[in-house]
Amino acid sequence: MKKTALLTTLLLATVLCAVMLILPASAEVHSGSCGADGDNVQWSFDTETGLLAITGSGEMFDYTRVTGQIPWKPYRKQIKTVTIGEGVTNITPYAFMECSALTSATISNTVTSVDCESFSNCGLLYQKENNVYYVDTWAMFADANVTALTIRDGTVGIADSAFKSKQTLASVALPDTVKFIGENAFYYCFALKNVNISQSLTSIGSQAFMYCVTLENVTISNSVVTIGKDAFLSCTTSLQVENGVSYIDRWAVDCDPTVTSVTLRESTVGIADYTFSDCTALASIEIPNSVTRISNGAFANCAALASVTIPDFATAIGDGAFAGCTSLTNAYCHGTEADWNNSRITIGESNEQLLGALSFKGHTYGKWTHYDDAKHQQTCVCGDLQYADHKWNDGEITTEPKHIEFGVKTYTCTDCDDTKTEQVEKLTDHEWNDGEITTEPTHTEAGEKRLTCTCGETKTEEVAKTAEHEWNEGKVTTEPTVEAEGVKTFTCVCGETKTEAIAKLPNPETPSTENGNAQTPDGGNQTDGGSNGDASSETPKKSGCGSVIAISGTTLLLSLAGAFLIVKKKKD
Repeated sequence: MKKTALLTTLLLATVLCAVMLILPASAEVHSGSCGADGDNVQWSFDTETGLLAITGSGEMFDYTRVTGQIPWKPYRKQIKTVTIGEGVTNITPYAFMECSALTSATISNTVTSVDCESFSNCGLLYQKENNVYYVDTWAMFADANVTALTIRDGTVGIADSAFKSKQTLASVALPDTVKFIGENAFYYCFALKNVNISQSLTSIGSQAFMYCVTLENVTISNSVVTIGKDAFLSCTTSLQVENGVSYIDRWAVDCDPTVTSVTLRESTVGIADYTFSDCTALASIEIPNSVTRISNGAFANCAALASVTIPDFATAIGDGAFAGCTSLTNAYCHGTEADWNNSRITIGESNEQLLGALSFKGHTYGKWTHYDDAKHQQTCVCGDLQYADHKWNDGEITTEPKHIEFGVKTYTCTDCDDTKTEQVEKLTDHEWNDGEITTEPTHTEAGEKRLTCTCGETKTEEVAKTAEHEWNEGKVTTEPTVEAEGVKTFTCVCGETKTEAIAKLPNPETPSTENGNAQTPDGGNQTDGGSNGDASSETPKKSGCGSVIAISGTTLLLSLAGAFLIVKKKKD
């Protein structure tokens, strides 16, 4: 009996163990803090999915010297996926070392710094292309003895120390997607001659090209806002030295520590990290207005520096830029105190000496220009803007109103010459044309004219009677005689009359002359100096009806009874 009970117990125990082996372990989520400032960054690991999520804002804690304290280290063999969330700005060295099951990592676009050892010994994670190993969008390292590298398109960053001491590397081609070149990225690549700086690059880490002694013709794109300390130290081929200051393109990057006075060359746009730090003899510095950035520690510990003028276009002064400048008593700044308080310029920490010495020069504004319909604006050389209401003049009519169309009145701002328009009401009076005669006027009756307005309406006007009389052809009302003139009477349509004289008839008793010959009453010819022997004459016959008189070589027969004339041409 006891033996049977023992066998039963052993059988149940065996079955229970088998069931426990078959059933999956319950999922667990482990979490905690991993930020440089404590809780600013958190981590969370899901044992079921193998996902390690890093979230928060700012920098992660650097576990370089205390790798044993990495909080997710107990689970590193289970981690399959890592995500770095929006807001996290870096991935520290060895953070995910020896995550042997890790096959995927997603790095947010807020991350600006990744170390080449951040994913060390994560063999399944890396993607290799043309001798370069990538994690997501970051280039992490390259094969040994490479001579040329072409970084794949889409890469946003070169990890810290990614190609450090690649002594055979002679050229690097960066795509325009690269924004960050990490610290020591090309440190001691002494064979490196050519690197094209992408147009999207924003920062070059400290010592990034240190000891690249053969590096030539470096052009820093306008997008770069940060160049770290000693980024181009000993790059003797590419550095340009002028009055003790070393330049890379348009950036001041180093200085002879014994200089006492410096005038930065025109066109300089930036002062790199710690460029003039510990130049203890430097007493004066002239910075051109072209400079927009004074980087971290730029003038740190320049104990003799008493005065500085901040460039008009400066947008950022880095952490500790003037730290340790114990003699600094005058710092002249363009703009107003309100501008500084409103963060027109970003000022980093540890700049108490600068802030204590500030005095403000105010703004230098240009002409007023259009801003909107109500206001105009002025722009200072530093980019500051101020606004004011337009000042309109009394305006002038630029389009005359009509009976059927509105007019336009234009006003001009007396400060900025901007204009605005206002509608002018239509005219209430009709606009009549010159009209057309529809009934012609006469001397006795008025005519009529029809006028048309631009709106289409019409009206008529009387046309005055004509002033001049309209005479008929006239009628002889008194016949002329030899002794008296006649009268011809003309009558106007208005009834008024006028007369004209008709010349008298010729007197038959008055001799007439023709060709100088006088004709006698009896028809004979008489000439001066006697008779004309050559002339022939013909004596007209007398008739019982009248008498004949010769006039100017023509025989005239006067009929006393019928008062008619018979004219006969006188023969020659």
